[in-house]
Amino acid sequence: MALISKIRNNSWLLIIVIGFALAAFILMDMDASGGRRAAGDFTMGTVNGEAIDYKKFQNAEQALYSGGGNTFANRNYLWNYFVEKTLVGQFAEKLGFGVSRDELMELQFGNDLSPIITQRFSNQQTGQVDRATLNNMRQRIEANDIDANQRNYWAVQEQEIIANRIQSKINALVSKGIYTPSWMAEMKHGHQKATANFDYVKIPYSVDSSSINVTDEDLAAYLQENINTYRQKEETRVAEYVTFDIKPTKQDSLDIYERLVTLKNGLSTAENDSSYVVNNNGIYNLAYFKENQLTPALKDTLLDLSVGTVYGPFIENGQYQVIKVLDNKIIPDSVESRHILRPVKTQQEFIEANALIDSLKTEIEAGNTTFEAAAGRFGTDGTRTTGGDLGYSPAGRMVQQFNDLIFYKAEVNELHKVATQFGLHLVEVTGKKFETNERGVKYAMLFENIIPSPETQTAENDRIFDFISQNPGLTSLREALPSLGKELQVSPALKQNDFTFPEIGQSATSREIIRWMFSPGIKVGETSADVYIYKDPQLFYNSKLILVGLSEINEGDLPSVASVRRQIEPIVLNMKKGERIVSQLSGQDMNAAAAQYGVNIQEANNIGLSSSFVPGMGNEPEILGKTFTLQPGETLGPIAGKDGVFYIKMNEQIDAPEIADISASRRIYSSLTKQQVNTKLWEAVREDLDIEDNRFTYY
Repeated sequence: MALISKIRNNSWLLIIVIGFALAAFILMDMDASGGRRAAGDFTMGTVNGEAIDYKKFQNAEQALYSGGGNTFANRNYLWNYFVEKTLVGQFAEKLGFGVSRDELMELQFGNDLSPIITQRFSNQQTGQVDRATLNNMRQRIEANDIDANQRNYWAVQEQEIIANRIQSKINALVSKGIYTPSWMAEMKHGHQKATANFDYVKIPYSVDSSSINVTDEDLAAYLQENINTYRQKEETRVAEYVTFDIKPTKQDSLDIYERLVTLKNGLSTAENDSSYVVNNNGIYNLAYFKENQLTPALKDTLLDLSVGTVYGPFIENGQYQVIKVLDNKIIPDSVESRHILRPVKTQQEFIEANALIDSLKTEIEAGNTTFEAAAGRFGTDGTRTTGGDLGYSPAGRMVQQFNDLIFYKAEVNELHKVATQFGLHLVEVTGKKFETNERGVKYAMLFENIIPSPETQTAENDRIFDFISQNPGLTSLREALPSLGKELQVSPALKQNDFTFPEIGQSATSREIIRWMFSPGIKVGETSADVYIYKDPQLFYNSKLILVGLSEINEGDLPSVASVRRQIEPIVLNMKKGERIVSQLSGQDMNAAAAQYGVNIQEANNIGLSSSFVPGMGNEPEILGKTFTLQPGETLGPIAGKDGVFYIKMNEQIDAPEIADISASRRIYSSLTKQQVNTKLWEAVREDLDIEDNRFTYY
């Protein structure tokens, strides 16, 4: 706290420090951004020399994702889309491929819809394309009746559709050239259909490993032997870090409890329960909860309380809660209903749908028309041909607003209006079934999460900031952390565009840390001058503080032992266990080995060479491959596998039956290969691309 106290006691110094910091920040930003790209240059990457413009990238991001979502995953998708779009465009130009205007309209609104349209315009309940919404959008586009945001969205989507279509054409072109000759079909058939029956002994690696020492030399040798598995093209960096959880103090908890007691007293005397609960950020809804729907803290209590009782405060799910029983009654097991749906996407559509629903309700109640006739004329979903009938539904099948209305509010033959994510509905309950006669309880809840107060969060931040200011650099941090009962953890090898960091996952804080790790001029052994703050994504308070240092820079090719230690150490440990067990069993047969380790001889029957998993053996492709080289009566072992040491005795090999129709087999195997074109073709192409990736300089 010493540094913080000095600054607080010398406010004039603080002003000067901030002034210098701002100037330094501006100069640093000029160097960090402008130094890497010329003023006015918005090239965030190139594909074979063709630029990907950041402004276009931003425009696409705003158009497609203005509604939110996972920012980092969205940007990753967009980057890959722009790379593939640029690449596909280059191929299309050479091959003479394109998409005509008529073809584009068919892909957007016709009978050959693009997968992009079918994904984004599918009804969540039916899984079918929402043709009504799609046709409405077409009419509005043709009438120029869409706002700038919608127009921008559709323009970006059209480019996605065009790129996807051209990519499909290129895939089809390559697929047409795939052919499986007879000899290959026969070989594949033999591998897949030949089987074997054999006995085996598996001695698992669950033996004591305390006396086995895995050295850095062992790990380095394994890396070198498996160079292609772990080779990397892109530079990676490794961090050492420590995380401090910010937890509420006893005083924080007591303060929250006392606030809930005050709210409880207010709820007990409130004239209007719903207004009081809503005004105090509580929960008030129409639902009635049966015993099996109540939380453990409420299950044994709530159904026995009389209406009007206020219960609490009690702790549940990290909250102090207060409950008021509003009602209880027998809940139907299923409800029969019918509806007339009017989709709503804009404010004007809502006004028009609301007026129509009110009019239909008045006409039906007056007897001027029937519900069936109105549904047939004005319904917009599949039920319009059956008078709007939805049949009987159990609780929870419909969306919440609709479900709560028909189960807890509406009586049989009453007409009600309700809004859901699908639009405005005119609803009539036509029947209710009571089979179990279970009672449900309706209640209101006031709650407050038990989280650290702002004062606690600030105090912890000051404490940790003071700690790191007194212990700069990884060496000092390693030595000082044990006094706090902490030690440094090691991150996996991270790339400069990654956005996931251990313990805090995908987050803005993760991205900040990784950007710092790759900032210009940083050296191994340095620690960040900042204490990184991670906000709880649900409760939005500072839940973690993270100290980070740079421990390693891997400039591509083979990673260091430290960066992959967690991945390979268990593998190498098993290898050394295998070597020891094989050495101990040298000269012993299957029966003796089984007796020594207390395991049984197992049978494996009808096992194919291509089997990915053998019951009892596990996933041991190398052992299985060697097994099929044995003749009946021959044995193999001891031999080390992935998860144990094995003995094998071949009993019988059954050759694959002859192919009845070689032409059909060739077509099947060709079809299987063609299905991989979409993925394998573009993976192979991207391997040879000259891609310059400057995303790091923008976000």
